[in-house]
Amino acid sequence: MVIIPFSSYLLGTRYAAQLHFSFLAAQYIATELSPRVPGGLGWEPWLGDRASQHRGHKAVRLTGLWLAFPAVAGAAVIWSAMYFYGHGRLGGVQLTVVTILWLFALAAVPATGWVLWRLVYVICGHPASTTSNPPN
Repeated sequence: MVIIPFSSYLLGTRYAAQLHFSFLAAQYIATELSPRVPGGLGWEPWLGDRASQHRGHKAVRLTGLWLAFPAVAGAAVIWSAMYFYGHGRLGGVQLTVVTILWLFALAAVPATGWVLWRLVYVICGHPASTTSNPPN
């Protein structure tokens, strides 16, 4: 169970990176490729039509991300603490090693939340994000 927070952090970071690079690809298509084609590529109207069809789904997707990554990681940290420290079977070096691993796992939970918080900024098109108006 101590591995789950690390896995959640790694997978959440990977998801955020892929989404970020997808937004950069969309921005490149809109700013660099579309002007080179006579009449444009039609990327912006196509994207606008799709975005209007999926309004309201953003909150559902973000809730799923919060449940899939930091919530599961937090539950694993709590469960592992109850298991390791509730039974009193560990002592000495074992307890020290488990405590160090558990503290790193505990730190991974807010780190995963931070990654997803940054992802929300990118999805919502916050001015601090790297894209001006990302697709939904």
